[in-house]
This record gives sequence, C-alpha cells and structure tokens, in this order.
Amino acid sequence: MALTFTIAGVDKTTYIAAQTLNVTSVLNARDVCRFTTQDETGVYKPSVGQAVIVADGDTRLFAGTIDSITERLVPATDILIGDCQCVDPNQLCDRHLVADIYESTLAGDIVADLIVDYLAAEGVLGTRTGATFTRATTAYKQDGTAVGSGEA
Repeated sequence: MALTFTIAGVDKTTYIAAQTLNVTSVLNARDVCRFTTQDETGVYKPSVGQAVIVADGDTRLFAGTIDSITERLVPATDILIGDCQCVDPNQLCDRHLVADIYESTLAGDIVADLIVDYLAAEGVLGTRTGATFTRATTAYKQDGTAVGSGEA
C-alpha cells in the first residue's frame, strides 16, 4: 500500500518529501510524527495546529496536529521546505487541570463527563463504558502536577 498524508482534511501526499516520515510511539508519552513537506512552487505551507492523518491504506499510522514547523527556501529556487513535527491528541488533555471525585461510577461515564466538561470544546467526542470504579479522584499537587487514583 502507499502512504497518504491528510493535512487539514485535504490529501497532501504529493507535498511530502520521500523517506522523511518518522513516527515515534512510546508508552506513557505522546506519539510524535515528523515529516518534511516540499513544494516546488514555494506556495504550500502547512500551519501549526492543522490536523494530520498518516495512513497506509486503511491502517492509520498516526493522527494528531502539527506542533511546530521549520521552513526554509532552497537557495536560488522557489522550492519551499517545511520540517513538520506533530503530536497526538493526548496534548489536548494537558491543557486542562481537573480536580473531581467520582464514586461508584463506570469508567466510561467518568470519561464522558470529562469530555463534556473539558474536552468537547477541543473537538473530542465519544466514549465507551467500562469497569465501575468504587472511587476515582483527580487532583493536583501544589506545584500544578497531576495526581490520580482509582479503585476498581
């Protein structure tokens, strides 16, 4: 299968420089995707915040948003190069500080509540039900770092 790159909902595969895709997936960390765009006319410029989907046929290899871009022109040409770094949607959760208590609540209901209260405005939709937590607490330390606990 051939790789496809969708940026801001539009297929931009033709703008991706060959052999520049690098996807890093580490447990308990954000997935990161790096690739380089190349436009011979110097017109196409992806933007920070645009949605990115990289797929191999029907298999999604990465989904997220552009986090940073370093642009440069090839000297004496119109060729515009963009080195893009993207992060997965976990970054959306990092924008919110939550301090709630849930008792005897399905995990899916907790997630649904967090989506409604915090993440819907970020475009996050949908959830599934799961195990029932007898108690789940979201809190934060004085320095602002998150702490969580749960009993299933």
